[in-house]
Amino acid sequence: MSENIKGTGFNGKYKRLPAIFREKLSKAMPAEAIKPHPTKTYLTTIKAIYIVERLNDVFGLNGWDFESDIVSTTPIDNGKLVVVACGRLYFREFDLYGSIHYGGHEGKIVDAGDIHKSAITDALNKCASIIEIGIQVFKGKPKSSEKNVSKRLDEKPKENPLAKPTYEPINEPEKTPDNADALLFIKLSDEHVRLFGKKPRSNISLSNLKLKIEQAKTEKANTPEPATESSSYEPIAEAEVVGMDAEHMDAIDRSISSYVDIETFKAEYKSVYNDAKNKGATEEQLITIQKMLNAKNVELKKLED
Repeated sequence: MSENIKGTGFNGKYKRLPAIFREKLSKAMPAEAIKPHPTKTYLTTIKAIYIVERLNDVFGLNGWDFESDIVSTTPIDNGKLVVVACGRLYFREFDLYGSIHYGGHEGKIVDAGDIHKSAITDALNKCASIIEIGIQVFKGKPKSSEKNVSKRLDEKPKENPLAKPTYEPINEPEKTPDNADALLFIKLSDEHVRLFGKKPRSNISLSNLKLKIEQAKTEKANTPEPATESSSYEPIAEAEVVGMDAEHMDAIDRSISSYVDIETFKAEYKSVYNDAKNKGATEEQLITIQKMLNAKNVELKKLED
């Protein structure tokens, strides 16, 4: 394999910096980084050390280079010197070069060293502006905090079909330990009414209610039916307990839970209540059904809002 030539983006793997770098590089500079231009007082400029700091923040220490060269050194009148430099940034992680840009500085010949450094710094500032460091200053809005983001369609993150949707899907209520116990308590209360003809006392615990019903069922199973003498007439049947069984109540609960549209619910909720009433639901069961309907109404109104 041939050796990689510097600046080829690792032989074409990288052709540009990733989209996220635009936002990081164009973030507003701190106020103390901005100063008046040394010769053109109507302009502002950025202190070079803040540009170096931004490059370090984004690419890491020693994660970038600035390759520069002196293009010309020209003495002028009054013992002054004009120096022109060029340079380009190099991003190590991506093996990419930025474009070449020029900078210059003028000063007294006796300060030739400082003039050369200032020309190179000016070239660095220009290269940094091309990758949008301090772009607010160059746009004439040094106090702006706006930063840029990539608008390239091919650099937008791909949608993840497994990602959580931005809306809450309509699902059946989650059976947490609390509401599962509440549903079981309602079911056992109906069972208590069938066995004893009345509701359980309000302060009974769920475990005691289960135990009481189990004991009553066991006792009933072990109690033999009283012997009856054969006769020519039919025995009088015991009065049937009025009310719907747990299976019917569960069916009503599922039916109410299935509504997803407020208008359909408003049109039909009365028929759900009246149907249960016609099928012999007890007063307590009707109250339970009304509570289910009220809760569903609140839920659908929230979804509608």
